[in-house]
Amino acid sequence: MTRRWMVIMAMAGLFFTACKNDKQDEATQVTPVQQDTTVNATTPPPPANEMGALEAESWRLTKFVETGTVLPLSDSLFITVDFDGTIVSGIGGCNQYRANYTKGEGNSLQIDSLSTSKRLCKGLMGMEKRYLSILGKAGAYNMPDSLTLEIKSANGLLTFRAAENGVVKYLQGRKQ
Repeated sequence: MTRRWMVIMAMAGLFFTACKNDKQDEATQVTPVQQDTTVNATTPPPPANEMGALEAESWRLTKFVETGTVLPLSDSLFITVDFDGTIVSGIGGCNQYRANYTKGEGNSLQIDSLSTSKRLCKGLMGMEKRYLSILGKAGAYNMPDSLTLEIKSANGLLTFRAAENGVVKYLQGRKQ
């Protein structure tokens, strides 16, 4: 039995030595340095690219002007727009919507065949209807920088900010 015990102890020693060496290897591994992608608060956002600027981001409504009046937007109101090259889609506050769009010279924008899902959301339907009316009659868009999109129609202006997972992107340290 003493010999058997010695074999067990030797195997246990080898086991613990192997585990110890694994832990040392983990500690000496070099972790890759992540590149800082934060935008410096003292610099303006990068300019919008001309080709595919609409398609480069997902957008969330941050300002709504209808016939010269700024309409209040609560933080819980979730209105989005996404452009994929031929289809514009998003959430109008309650319903999902979809339409065809075309971009033209001079930043002209035309949205055709707007359709929506048919949910009813108490307290949101009026704002959604107003939003879709302005969006559906869009005539032009403007991108003052790569984080801001303005869609203009004869009776309103929709201002969007680039968003990721529904969270609006701002420059570090300031809200625009």
